[in-house]
Amino acid sequence: MKKNNVKRKLIIAGGIILSIIIIVGAVFIVRELNAEKILKEEVNKITNLDFTTDEIDMHIKTTKDYAVVEKTIKNFWHEYHTLAREIIELTNNDKLKNILSIENYELDGKEFKTSKEYIITTQSKISENIQKIINLTSKENILSLIEDKDLSDYYIDLYKELMVDYDIEDDISETVKELEDLQSRVDEVFTYYNKVLDFLIKNQNNWTINNEKLEFTTEALANEYNNLIKEK
Repeated sequence: MKKNNVKRKLIIAGGIILSIIIIVGAVFIVRELNAEKILKEEVNKITNLDFTTDEIDMHIKTTKDYAVVEKTIKNFWHEYHTLAREIIELTNNDKLKNILSIENYELDGKEFKTSKEYIITTQSKISENIQKIINLTSKENILSLIEDKDLSDYYIDLYKELMVDYDIEDDISETVKELEDLQSRVDEVFTYYNKVLDFLIKNQNNWTINNEKLEFTTEALANEYNNLIKEK
């Protein structure tokens, strides 16, 4: 009788332990699925942002290894947005737009030292940022960002799914082409600015500003200047 009671107790205890294991396992699975869902939602939010105006929420919403993946992804996009935004700001600022304005001719002529220095530094910064984005968005770099994080294959594969497993080669190729086209346009614009300023520097004794208008001492110089302006 006692043996049966002991056996029954062991069976009950075993059943309880098994139930606990099942419950704990179920809770773990639910938490894992929820963490993955949160991570994917965060990535989706980022990819839908307008990087020219919107800010990335850098607060990490997941925990443990999911948090490592989330932070790596957010750091990548934060750097991308920062570099791209700087390029836009540099190419659209009023100082650059007004390089060939009468106002700037009055302020910085006739040597245009400030204007020439500004063109050099701005062109250099834009080119630097473009190259940084090209390097940043390369598949090799994207993969390298997660390789030193000491994660299991599951989390590395999850990162790849979110960052490189959606025809990334086509996206990268398109991005690189757009950036290279932008670089060409930027170089053309700055070459144009320098060409006009160099003409004004070379002929600095042959032009004046009267009533907010640029006047040359000869019609030939005026025509040459107007032809340069039309090249834009």
